Amino acid sequence: IFDTAGNEVSTAFITPPGNGASNWNTKRKWIFTYYPDHKVKTVIVEELGSSMLNNTIPVYRDSFAYDNGVDFYTRKWTWQYAGSNEFSLSDYMEHTINPLNLPDTVKKYKWLQNSWEHMEDVVFSYNMEMNPIEWRSFKYNNGIAAPFKIHHFYYKFFDTTTNIQVPGPAPDIIVFPNPVVDVLYLTWKNGSQKTLTIQLVDGLGRVVYNSAVGWTGLTYEIPVRHLPAGVYTLHVHDSKGLVIFRKAELR
Repeated sequence: IFDTAGNEVSTAFITPPGNGASNWNTKRKWIFTYYPDHKVKTVIVEELGSSMLNNTIPVYRDSFAYDNGVDFYTRKWTWQYAGSNEFSLSDYMEHTINPLNLPDTVKKYKWLQNSWEHMEDVVFSYNMEMNPIEWRSFKYNNGIAAPFKIHHFYYKFFDTTTNIQVPGPAPDIIVFPNPVVDVLYLTWKNGSQKTLTIQLVDGLGRVVYNSAVGWTGLTYEIPVRHLPAGVYTLHVHDSKGLVIFRKAELR
């Protein structure tokens, strides 16, 4: 079902009658609400409350919030237990995008009795063509992050007129070592005579290193010995302030 603005307001999963019954049953229903700009505000999922009655009851709800285009969305997942009229807190996620409107970081939290506990971060990296090349996840234990999974993405390039594979662009920015102890090195094969801003951001979103660079060589060094152990994100901005490279680093 859609409203007059074209927004989907409800979707139902209906099963055929059985055991001699004549009515179709609504097994599950999704109900949507929206902000004035048509972004999703809430999604409530209802399920069949009884096999004898064709009625549904709410079982969980997603709530979404947006922050001036910086946050992709904040999602709170809540569960309604049987016999309760209140939604109980369960999971909370913050999704952010970079200035190029690409997914950047996902922070996952879980409600434990009376507070949100930070459970996991997922950080995305892109190549110069804005294709994803890596995402890394970090699990938290007692507030300390540790690497959990790494996914790498590889691409083949084809001539669209002949469908023949052609050489792709060589990797641009390479960062090493990871984990790092004393000095973080950046190499950029095609970075000569470009103006960049290089930043390191800690897990709380604070910029702990910031430098404007007129790239004249093949390697750039960032001292990190003075930084506390933890997960940091390296940001490389071009002269227009756009993020052209982003990568998670472990100190």
